[in-house]
Amino acid sequence: MTALYDIANEYRKAFEELSEIEDLDEQTIRDSLAHIEASMAEKCVAVQKVRMSLQGDVDAIDKEIKRLNGLKTAAKNKYERLGAYIRDEMIHSGNKTLDGKIFKFTLRNPSPSVLIEDESLVPDEWKEVKVTATVRKKDVLAALKAGEEVPGCKQHLGDPSLMVR
Repeated sequence: MTALYDIANEYRKAFEELSEIEDLDEQTIRDSLAHIEASMAEKCVAVQKVRMSLQGDVDAIDKEIKRLNGLKTAAKNKYERLGAYIRDEMIHSGNKTLDGKIFKFTLRNPSPSVLIEDESLVPDEWKEVKVTATVRKKDVLAALKAGEEVPGCKQHLGDPSLMVR
């Protein structure tokens, strides 16, 4: 089967050749291009069917990722709970070290850390100010549309989007 880009090139070439003939009216040009257009529409339908099949694959993969992420979270939580279980029982029994056949367990003293109870009460000398500058794209676009020049910016039109009904 012919590729869509080949059909599009054939259509464009035929249109250009027919447009160069001076005595042809618009209806004759349209009639002459109709069969190529029908082939192009048929090919677009075939390509859309492939797209729809791929979308089904994407949906199935997304569901599988969600399922696997759930399994990962459950395994990670169980891992953390079992570690906390060992730690808590060692604390409860008063053992700071245990020597098993395969693993050696040791309770380490915790590292000092800071718990901020109310950030508004902390003096400014202990705070770091972070400033983030971002370009307000909507305002820049409005200015460009109004004919203003904005250094470092220009209006850009993206690719047309495909709508399938």
